[in-house]
Amino acid sequence: MDEPIPFLDWAKMALAAYPLRRPAIQFIRHSDNLTFRVTDGRKKYVLRIHKPRTANFEDLRQQPQAIRSELQWMDALRRGTGIRVPPVIAARDGELVTALPLPGGAGEVPCSLFGWMDGEPFQPEADSAPDLAVELGRLTARLHDHAARWQTPEGFLRPRTGPDHVWQLVDKLSAGVGMGILAPADFAVLRSLADAIGSLVEKIDQTPENYGLIHNDLHTGNWLVHGKGIVPLDFSLCGYGYHLFDIAIAAGSLGAHRNELRRMFFDGYCKQRPLTEAYVRYVEAFFIISALGYY
Repeated sequence: MDEPIPFLDWAKMALAAYPLRRPAIQFIRHSDNLTFRVTDGRKKYVLRIHKPRTANFEDLRQQPQAIRSELQWMDALRRGTGIRVPPVIAARDGELVTALPLPGGAGEVPCSLFGWMDGEPFQPEADSAPDLAVELGRLTARLHDHAARWQTPEGFLRPRTGPDHVWQLVDKLSAGVGMGILAPADFAVLRSLADAIGSLVEKIDQTPENYGLIHNDLHTGNWLVHGKGIVPLDFSLCGYGYHLFDIAIAAGSLGAHRNELRRMFFDGYCKQRPLTEAYVRYVEAFFIISALGYY
């Protein structure tokens, strides 16, 4: 993909705040953030400029304090668990989040920098897939265990979702009816589905056993295979939510018609952290919620 030239200029200006010598910049993508691959000698990094592509991505997560909180959790995971998480790179002034002044006095955009993590994408047909599914389950449980016992720093700020999240997603999808993307009858089915799922989720107590800080986007595109281990990436959607939602995203992304991989995932999770007997029904509901979120 060709680099958007103005954004490439932004990346050059943003990197001036970091202790790099002669960085070479390559545009990766623009979704909820602008992301770039940065090479400086033998070292590689990922630069994020927190400028969403559309208004649908704009929320609390673009606030500097929320970004700083995301980075603090990543750093705590790396230091306290041995999980291979991308290292957070501080700017010259020691700050984890820097401010990029926009041209023409149009305000500032937060920026952050990570070390690049090497690895391979997950292949559901590979011989190693069952073992990796177990490891993914174990990793997900380790993330939840760490979050449950971690003392968050003062001012820690991340989004929080509850039973009303499914109705909020459907409300956003309602715009598709007026645009001719969704038929009114199909949207009525989604609304009925949201009512049923919302009522089910309301029954889950928001206790530390069920609810806490989660990755919130641990699908196969957001982790890499490194040896026999897994490297989780992209914590930009992390926040407070139901553990079963994290589980639904991770297990549900392991490949169509690969139920054995999902069973292996749950084996790995439950060996690290127990689940209630009724978890399957709730995981199915949360998987539907995640699908609505993608739409």
